[in-house]
Amino acid sequence: MAKTVEQIANDLNLSITTVRLVLNGKAEQYRISAKTQQRITNYVTEHGYTVNYTARSLKLNKTDTLGLIIPRLSNQFFPRWRRNWRYAAEP
Repeated sequence: MAKTVEQIANDLNLSITTVRLVLNGKAEQYRISAKTQQRITNYVTEHGYTVNYTARSLKLNKTDTLGLIIPRLSNQFFPRWRRNWRYAAEP
């Protein structure tokens, strides 16, 4: 079973906030030392931590998902429009 942020913080004797800031890429902004960042990064890599996007979207109350309803795919306009829309939506 995958480790949670809380378990990672507990294993490394760090605060949950510190671990979250490093995982969210905000360590420099909050002046977390390079040594601590490296400890967290190494631990996460070794234990195969991945972000649970379902839990993240529930916590943040947003999904970064766009929906598209197309009346007919047989119309030549919509597939071209959908392709351009997809490129415009990418970050």
